[in-house]
Amino acid sequence: AVPDLKGMTLEEMENALDERDLDFEINDSIFDPKAKPLTVLIQNPKAGATVKEGRKIYLTVASLSAPLATLPDII
Repeated sequence: AVPDLKGMTLEEMENALDERDLDFEINDSIFDPKAKPLTVLIQNPKAGATVKEGRKIYLTVASLSAPLATLPDII
């Protein structure tokens, strides 16, 4: 079964997936001011899902910083 990875650091997540012979791919990162940077926010398949060995778990992690905004030239 897929473990609950939400809130785990990348190292914790890798260890949890290695124990179950599962792989992962980080497919997105988003800024969440409440989340510790580089922790798992979203996973697919969800925790508890039954999957085959070697299955990839797709992850969205908390980014290190907020996205930069482009300001218009007002001069």
